[in-house]
Amino acid sequence: MEGLRAECDVRVVSIIREAKRDAMAAGPGGFNLLGALQDPKFTPIIRYLANVLSEDSAAVGDLVDEVVADAEGYIELGAESGMMRRTDNPGGVAAILAVWQLGALVMHRHVERIFGVDPTDVGTGVHPEMAGYLAPGYEILSEGILTKEAAAALQSAVAALADAPRNSGESTQNEGTQ
Repeated sequence: MEGLRAECDVRVVSIIREAKRDAMAAGPGGFNLLGALQDPKFTPIIRYLANVLSEDSAAVGDLVDEVVADAEGYIELGAESGMMRRTDNPGGVAAILAVWQLGALVMHRHVERIFGVDPTDVGTGVHPEMAGYLAPGYEILSEGILTKEAAAALQSAVAALADAPRNSGESTQNEGTQ
């Protein structure tokens, strides 16, 4: 069974890789979002991912790691094609985008409950409700939702956090009672 699972994972990653590379290479004028949402070849892949991603296993960890590694390449290709801006942290951005997308598949029932569309059903690409699901995400990704002042404050806080000493995991409340 593990051999079949590994073959499925390789095939899934291969199909995702091809589709994402094609989309990024097409550039901003050539990407057909609705076409991607309606392509029936993605239905079994999306449903497979929705079913396996919540497992805590080495195989799923490897699958996610490969999706994240590939996403870093898509970001570079997207920057070259004019579809994305360059980033100082392509690995981190790739990981966040992959986790957001994969997480929506794991939570597809809640996405459907909230937005009226199931992201594991490729046919939803033609439903008006899909706009209600996609538009907020694209607003966040394209225009952002933070003011410049809030973004600067958060950037400073994150920079300070990155320079902070690592917490050993022990509670600081216990240190004063010894």
